[in-house]
Amino acid sequence: RLGLEAGRAAAVLTTVFSPAANRASTSIGILQANLLRLGWTMTSVFGGPFALFGAASAKAFSDFDKGINDAIAAAGGVTFRIRDELEKSIFEISSRSITSSAQMAESYYYSISAGLSAAQAQASLRHLESFSVGGRLNINTAADMLNDIQFSLNLVDENVDRHAANVQRITDVIAMASVRSNATIEQIATSLVNKSATAMRLFNITLEEGTAALMVYAQQGTKAEVAGERLSIVLRDLQAVNITARDAWRAAGLSVYDATGKMRPLAEIIGMLEDRMRGFSDEQKRAMLLSLQFPSRSVHALLPLLGKSREIEEYHRMLATESAGFNEQIAEMTRRSFASQVRIFWNGVVNAAIEAGRALVPILVVINAQLK
Repeated sequence: RLGLEAGRAAAVLTTVFSPAANRASTSIGILQANLLRLGWTMTSVFGGPFALFGAASAKAFSDFDKGINDAIAAAGGVTFRIRDELEKSIFEISSRSITSSAQMAESYYYSISAGLSAAQAQASLRHLESFSVGGRLNINTAADMLNDIQFSLNLVDENVDRHAANVQRITDVIAMASVRSNATIEQIATSLVNKSATAMRLFNITLEEGTAALMVYAQQGTKAEVAGERLSIVLRDLQAVNITARDAWRAAGLSVYDATGKMRPLAEIIGMLEDRMRGFSDEQKRAMLLSLQFPSRSVHALLPLLGKSREIEEYHRMLATESAGFNEQIAEMTRRSFASQVRIFWNGVVNAAIEAGRALVPILVVINAQLK
């Protein structure tokens, strides 16, 4: 009877949730063998079908507990109260997400390892989850990208509320940029990670302004790492050649800086170059740029932006004024699919299993002690 009950339970779960059921079936077999060595039966201890849930609960709790412990160890000095708050946050978010609690706990470790405090990492979690869901990204990959972008743009703030607002700003801007251009969330984020975000910080280009230029590149098929590198070249060399070839720029009636020495908006600089070269052939444009002492690599990176100053300006305005909440909107649309709803349901089951597993751990400790 015991074998029949366990077999039926495993068969049902294998049909509906085969990956989890296979792991649980293995666990239940081991637990059953151990209990029989003590002269007990699964039915007398748990009840047949419940035994499968019991073993799966222990495994679910073990995975989650490992992720939390790894993150807490990396953070150092985390109190039981902070840990409890973190676990509650993870359960709350995962109960409506396609990302499991164990995966979120692991991503928390990635954020801590990047240099965020426990409080900063926790404050980022909700936006990080939406970013990974909307961008179809593994949450650890998403955490790496967001951490790199934040540090590159100097948008890491010790104040937890401001830090969370900065994370939301970054994810909203990237999400809107991907929808309004020919690029994915991952491609826009990769462009920022690869040199351009650092260049934007060094030359006082805002996230929204720099991302607008990346959108223009994307519309012409230049994306991800290549777009990031080209924008960094443009930003660096625009200022360098304006200083080293000041006479040539003055003769052309051009300047990267305004009267106070502040760098002009990128769209304005591109617009000035467009006006100066209006009616020029491609050959004449290239000759003009070379006369301004732009290196050949800079000319190659700059040409796709020429003629696009209005688009850069419009994208900039749109990202600065209309992007709020966009990241969550994209993620929510993804969560509505049938496949996502199944995963969300299963996450709820796993969260319940984690709580049950927490209660089962002391029992398993006693059993293991008696088996020695």
